[in-house]
Amino acid sequence: MVDKAQKALEEAEALKKLFAKQEPVLDSSKYTAADVRLKLCVCHICGAFLSVYDSDQRLADHFGGKLHLGYMQIHDKLAELQEERSKSRKLDRYDDRRSKERSRDQGNSRDQGRDYDHRSRDCERYSDRGRARN
Repeated sequence: MVDKAQKALEEAEALKKLFAKQEPVLDSSKYTAADVRLKLCVCHICGAFLSVYDSDQRLADHFGGKLHLGYMQIHDKLAELQEERSKSRKLDRYDDRRSKERSRDQGNSRDQGRDYDHRSRDCERYSDRGRARN
């Protein structure tokens, strides 16, 4: 009897050593982001950490969740607003170019009129000088 107890005790100690050498099995509910044994990836839509080891049901729940869907709506609206903004900028640039061309054309006509008025004043002065001397 004593021999059987000693053999059982030795077997128990051997099993304890064997299990101590093995890596402990972790419960998935106790994982944290700082755990280096996890392979985490970031959701590109909402920024949540997703484990590579998550079940398909958990991933489906994530992608169908309110937070993920809300961020998808935000991304869609942002893309729409950026597209509208780029279109309006293109139109503004086109309008700016047209207004610059118009101002150049109007500026030239103003300058031509000024030159003409300036020339006519010079002619008048010249003719006035001749009259004053006579």
